[in-house]
Amino acid sequence: MLSAIAIGSKNELGSGFFELAREMGKLNSKDERAERAFWIAELKALRAYWQNQQA
Repeated sequence: MLSAIAIGSKNELGSGFFELAREMGKLNSKDERAERAFWIAELKALRAYWQNQQA
């Protein structure tokens, strides 16, 4: 999810990121640790994807 890189003014993710992930079936938990782990996994996936794109 590209929105994983969007951070608020207080260096926090908005709750909408996790709500959308749940609606998309990508996240099944409301546990804070699970949400953080999901976010980190999404950041890693984005980095891997964009590193492999040719300029």
